[in-house]
Amino acid sequence: MSPEEYAQYDALALADLVREKQVAPEDILAACEKTILTLDGDINAVVSQHFDIARTHLKSVDQEAPLFGVPFGAKEEGAYYKGIPSGASCKLIPPTDPGYDASFVTRYRNAGLNLVAKLNMPELASSVSTESVVNGVCRNPWELSRSTGGSSGGSAAAVAAGYFPAAYGNDGAGSIRIPSSCCGVFGLKPSRGRVPKGPVHNDEWGGNVADHVITRSVRDSAHILDISAGPDIGAPYSAPSADSSFLKAAQTSPEKPFKIAFTTVAPTGGTVHPDCVKAVEKTAHQLEALGHIVEEAAPSYDGGELFDRLLTHFAAYVARESRQLFLSSGLEMAEGYLEPTNFALLEHGLTLSAADFLDNIMGFVRMSRSVAPFFEDYDLLLTPTLAMPTIPHGYITPADPDLNRFWQRWMEFTPFSPLANITGQPAASVPVYWNEDDFPVGIQIMSKIGAEARIFQLASQLETVYEWSNTLQALSKRLLERAAS
Repeated sequence: MSPEEYAQYDALALADLVREKQVAPEDILAACEKTILTLDGDINAVVSQHFDIARTHLKSVDQEAPLFGVPFGAKEEGAYYKGIPSGASCKLIPPTDPGYDASFVTRYRNAGLNLVAKLNMPELASSVSTESVVNGVCRNPWELSRSTGGSSGGSAAAVAAGYFPAAYGNDGAGSIRIPSSCCGVFGLKPSRGRVPKGPVHNDEWGGNVADHVITRSVRDSAHILDISAGPDIGAPYSAPSADSSFLKAAQTSPEKPFKIAFTTVAPTGGTVHPDCVKAVEKTAHQLEALGHIVEEAAPSYDGGELFDRLLTHFAAYVARESRQLFLSSGLEMAEGYLEPTNFALLEHGLTLSAADFLDNIMGFVRMSRSVAPFFEDYDLLLTPTLAMPTIPHGYITPADPDLNRFWQRWMEFTPFSPLANITGQPAASVPVYWNEDDFPVGIQIMSKIGAEARIFQLASQLETVYEWSNTLQALSKRLLERAAS
């Protein structure tokens, strides 16, 4: 199997080829390895390769597993694999073997997903652009001078370029959806508690962080959520049970038209790029043509307040993590060990009192309560994923010494994504539009807690219309031809 052939298949299709003995899993793995060796010198999505471990995994896993033989990538932190080092693009956390599998990683392994690489991210996952001192800049495969977004930027870039059909990411304020929009792939943040984080890290950022994958196809995302969903022992959150499998939902048309709200107005009052507006309006018209009820409407909340509270929340958790790292390393707390913005977040977080933190949490609770009734009136909400198609490298980076500028630019770039993290609702970025510069522009679909099936159904309908898999296959072919020339 050549890299060009390999890039034509999603995870389920690759598994079918193996099951039907049309292609040996070793040949698929070889095609994956050649793709990475050929392309990653330019893109820099990979921080460590583990093909020897992947070959051993092929011999030990159940060959009847549903995704046996499918290569897989994972963001450097979050998906903890026993025997495979994890870091956080940070001097304070050199990559080390965690010594255990995360609960969802055990489920990935048992399903046959074969980890071949750990992937680039910003330091401490604290930025919406993937560039760090430790691991360098991850470049967008559509245009190398542009950002992949973040913090799961390496995962989105690798999937878009065709390294593998799916890669793990996590999402605390948009970190799956932001890079999915920038790189033209599908990325779902599931409901709070849908995917378990145990047995060690039961909670991240007060329940704001959700774990799942970035994929080329909707059905792969749905199938992998079927594999990983469900609480583990001691889980602090649990999402409502699904009526049936998510894969079945992705392959089934809605029984009746959805009532869909859409908006292109940033809740922060900021500017939304015309390309992002056009992507939503085009999609809204298409959904009407598919028979859905589409109205312009949006939940009422103060986006400025949300970002103010998010900064407090973010600073508190960065301070806790960073302080623990300094204490465990025995190093004196000094700026040289963290990038400037992260050190500023540490300092800000250490000024917060317990009362400040709890007051902030209660503010989030009030906001969630005020937004929830909107999703009793509407099945889904359609917005831009981002307020800009993408950004140049260095525009938003933890290397910025000015925390206020860093946060203002973050808010201007991502005004739509954090709400789903605060409320715990599922939301996905769907690649429906490419602008005149051939940059992808995603739209966000959001629903109430537990309603991932609705998102999969609607996204599958859009996938049938827009056929973005063809666009991604063309990108992979173009990248491989350029590398060979």
